[in-house]
Amino acid sequence: TSQTSQSAATQGKQEADGSRRPMTDVGDDEESPHRPLLSVEETVPDDAVDNGASLSLPLQVLFACNGLTLALPITAQLYIVNTRAEIPLHLMPTYAAVAFLPFSLKPFYAYLSSFVLSFIRRDRQITTLLLLSAISTATTTLIPSHGVVLCFVAAFVRCFFAAWPEFLLGLTLIDEASSYPASYSETVALFQSQAATARYTGSLIGNVVALIVFAASGSLNDTSVAL
Repeated sequence: TSQTSQSAATQGKQEADGSRRPMTDVGDDEESPHRPLLSVEETVPDDAVDNGASLSLPLQVLFACNGLTLALPITAQLYIVNTRAEIPLHLMPTYAAVAFLPFSLKPFYAYLSSFVLSFIRRDRQITTLLLLSAISTATTTLIPSHGVVLCFVAAFVRCFFAAWPEFLLGLTLIDEASSYPASYSETVALFQSQAATARYTGSLIGNVVALIVFAASGSLNDTSVAL
């Protein structure tokens, strides 16, 4: 009787230990190591991580030129605004808002480029708009003394012809990214970062050149005064 009760107790202990063991799926889980529920190798495709995509060099140069042309003349333009036109201080925020307004009209540019000017190729549109932007920048030097209203008009026109080709360059970037359909969203993000890098590089070069020019002109003025 004692042996029977001892064997029954041992069997009950084994059953209790077995009930506390974790449940595993039926299959080859016992042979393979434990795998996490979310694996980067499984969820992210290889071409999304590194598909060898890179923004074409001509587009990078155009984005760099865009940043250069916006940054290089800005110091001279502010000099004209502050010394020749003499815009009152309380109107400076309004002047900045008017100058920034064309960069908020992208739906309008899309309509003009897609419907009104659809018979003109995009590269020719960009070339024409960049030429008009250069002309409008040059005409800023013709603003007379106390020409406050002309300063507002020139700022809007100048930024209008600068923001429109920038929008068209963005469309060209998206068209180029569409050649990588397997990872389109990742490629667009990559191209946008490369375009921003090129633009800021051009802007940095423009600011450095403007600094050198104004430092040289200042030293020449000091020399003439000393003479």
